[in-house]
Amino acid sequence: MRARHSSRLLIAFTLIVVLVSERDAAAQGTQPDQQWVNLGPPGAPSISILAVSEDWPSDPFLYALQRQSGDDQAAEAVRSIDGGTSWESLGLAPEGLSQPIVVASNRLGRVMFALTDRGQLSDRQLVSRALIRSVDGGMTWTTLLDVTVDTDQRDARSAIRLSPTFRTDEGIFVIIQGRLYRSFDAGDTLESLDPSSGRRVRDVAISSAFDTDRTLFATATNGSFAAYIADAQGRQAQRDAVNGDADLVISTDAGITWVSRAAGLVLDGQPFRHVESLAVSPTYPQDGVIFAFAWGLTPAGLTPSSEIRSVLFRSRNSGGTWEFVWEPFPLSRDTGNMLFQASLAMSPAFATNGVAVMTSQGHNAGPHGSPCRVLASRDGGATWSVRRTNGESVYCGVPRIGGDNGLTATWLQNGPSGETSWNWSTDAGMTLQRATPPGSRSGSTETRNPFPRAMVTNDGTMFFGNQQGVWALGPSARPAGGGSP
Repeated sequence: MRARHSSRLLIAFTLIVVLVSERDAAAQGTQPDQQWVNLGPPGAPSISILAVSEDWPSDPFLYALQRQSGDDQAAEAVRSIDGGTSWESLGLAPEGLSQPIVVASNRLGRVMFALTDRGQLSDRQLVSRALIRSVDGGMTWTTLLDVTVDTDQRDARSAIRLSPTFRTDEGIFVIIQGRLYRSFDAGDTLESLDPSSGRRVRDVAISSAFDTDRTLFATATNGSFAAYIADAQGRQAQRDAVNGDADLVISTDAGITWVSRAAGLVLDGQPFRHVESLAVSPTYPQDGVIFAFAWGLTPAGLTPSSEIRSVLFRSRNSGGTWEFVWEPFPLSRDTGNMLFQASLAMSPAFATNGVAVMTSQGHNAGPHGSPCRVLASRDGGATWSVRRTNGESVYCGVPRIGGDNGLTATWLQNGPSGETSWNWSTDAGMTLQRATPPGSRSGSTETRNPFPRAMVTNDGTMFFGNQQGVWALGPSARPAGGGSP
């Protein structure tokens, strides 16, 4: 999976990658014909963060943070410019580095962006979050933006979203501490945007035709950002988030002006304006499709009537109207205490083949546990079928789709043992095959969040970092030729 944080779309073919438990994977399929390739670095390091160039394999660039056994703080940055044939150390990584993205622009060549957490990391007491950039392959970094953290909003999202045509327009949108910024010079200059009258931004999604239609969507709230934990403080934060004054807005001038599109987010008489995540169709200019995964309250008359309900809406006219299409479990008297997240991906030919995949995970201890499920749709998202359920999942991956010939990939990780495996599909998620990276086993490195170590490139090559280094599986696991820093 790519824990890719940009909005750029995979275009090679459909791929779903799922990290699951060993016993679950064994029951679901067999190893693909291709074999995992170890790309290093030498010395069996523990990979904690991995970034792969978005132009792979034409740019065979890898960047990783590695930690030595027993050292949970200092991380050494390493890179390869030749697809893992050779590696070089870059010294200690910037403090709190996360979400590295490797892209290219016509003006700057290879560009890396990342976010950093600065200050005291214990007990979530951060001092600031910053956007940093490197134009020399990670050797040096420049701070582009540094924002003081509001410790009352401990779960405010930070994210980097790139224009689909970054190579030419150098467009970047950044969310830090609920504030949205944009740049059209790769971060040389950044300006603050206010999509929703002072509300704080939760998510941003960019049209695939941004270079011509200048369209993007944002969700924002005056309430809290919910915590994905089931203690009393987390549940109160979740209720505060749902009860807050929230909105979903659209801009057709690259963020200068915004118009609300949340009016139709209603189900059973309850508003669902707190949108946790957005997905815009890769064929948006043709179909106008947007998906919004939103939270609201259970309807009046249902006991309990003040618990959170998570549902998926679809619009086929750019948010002008909305229709309810799916929720994790049928509404009943005992389903209101589950908080869900969902991640959705669509085929690049979505307007014609209607193929989409989704992962959904519960976070509160409810009657259904905390399942991670993989779902597929072949009718444009109108209906969804569950293709896999793992009731003990700790991490639920983000699905990735490219191309229109049916190859798909999504992933999840099982806990608490931390055993991991990948799965892919050649029929748009309807069936999944096991693909376990060697060395994926229980232990301190495997029980960490796998998102920063799991990647899927445009051509469908899967990457994973573990105790034995960086592994790759797919058509360009070992690319030909080298590159330049």
